[in-house]
Amino acid sequence: MAAQRPTAPATARVLICDPDIRFGLLLKEFLEGLGWSAEWVSDGRQALARWEALLPDLVVTELQGEDLDGFEFLDAMTRIAHPPLVVVCTRLKGVAGWDQGVLRSLGVRRVLARPVRFPALATMLEEVMTELTATMEAIPALDEVAFNRHA
Repeated sequence: MAAQRPTAPATARVLICDPDIRFGLLLKEFLEGLGWSAEWVSDGRQALARWEALLPDLVVTELQGEDLDGFEFLDAMTRIAHPPLVVVCTRLKGVAGWDQGVLRSLGVRRVLARPVRFPALATMLEEVMTELTATMEAIPALDEVAFNRHA
């Protein structure tokens, strides 16, 4: 069953996939404090294994994974029926502009270099969800298009 997109950005389900336990748990707690639904897993394999149960709208991930690097994880997510939007928070240097090109084709909407302030990250997640919600509202439902063709 496909996930239904949230009606407001703050109702989005966020999956945090990061090997840094401290970062993952603190971000989860911070987002939950804002009313978001958040789940943390330490690696891409765990995230993919729990995918059906979580059905996230947004994923926050690190590109440097321990068992499955971030690129492999992002590539695996593109094969999912309804892939989420992705924000990368990475320790890799020189990531400015990485949210274009190949990463964009892998679902990445924003790339941030660490260290990152959680309020700024939450604002960015809200912006990404707002963009998605606005895009989805602008696209007529398939049944409306079919109905209008036959009218």
